Amino acid sequence: MAAGALAAGVRHYGVSCHSHTPIPIDEGCVLPADMVDYRAAVEELRREYEGRMEILCGKRAMDYLSAVYEQDKAIGQKLSVKPVDTFAAVERLENELTSMKCRMTEMETELFDRIAENYADQENVLIFRNEMRPDSVRRLADTIAQKVTGLTAVFAGTGNHYSYALIRSDGTDINSFVKAMNATLSGRGGGRNGFAQGSAQAERADIEAFFTANQ
Repeated sequence: MAAGALAAGVRHYGVSCHSHTPIPIDEGCVLPADMVDYRAAVEELRREYEGRMEILCGKRAMDYLSAVYEQDKAIGQKLSVKPVDTFAAVERLENELTSMKCRMTEMETELFDRIAENYADQENVLIFRNEMRPDSVRRLADTIAQKVTGLTAVFAGTGNHYSYALIRSDGTDINSFVKAMNATLSGRGGGRNGFAQGSAQAERADIEAFFTANQ
C-alpha cells in the first residue's frame, strides 16, 4: 500500500497507532523520518489536494481496498488468470473484440452489396430486416440507395419497435415526408440532404400502409 502510494506521487503517508502489523525494513518500505499530529496532517492533505482527490482513511480505506481486490479477483476468475494479470487479460480481450467487430463490418458490407443488387434500377424500396445497430441500418440504406433511383427505406427490428434509415438517391429534401411518417408511426428522428434516421414504434403492417399511401 505504501509503495503504491509513493508510486502515485503521494508525499505523505499516515500510519495508524492502532496497527500492530510490523513494517519490514526492505526494498520499497516507508521509513518514517518525522512525526506530525494526525489531524494536522490530514488537514494539510485536504488543503493541498482539495478538489483534485479523495482521501480514504481507516475503515473506509480498508473497505475500498477490499472491494477493489474482490472485484479484481472475480474478474481474474472469469478470465482464468491471476488477479495481478487481469489488466493484460482484459487488454487481450479488448483487442479480440475490436478484431471481431472489424470482421463483422466486413461481412456486413459483403451482405449489403448482395442485397442491394436485388433492387438495382428500381424506383422506391422499402425493406425490413431483423434488429441491427443503427450504423448498420444506415449503411444498408446507403448501399441500396446507390442502386435505386428514388427513395430507399430500411426498417430493422421486431414487433412494434424499429430503427429506420431513409435516403433519397438524388438528395431531394425529405423533411416533410419524415415528419409525417414520425407523426403516423410514433417515430423519432430526422436528418437533412435527402437522409433521415431514427426509430418508430409501430407494427410492420402500419409501416407498409404508410409507404403505400405516400408513394
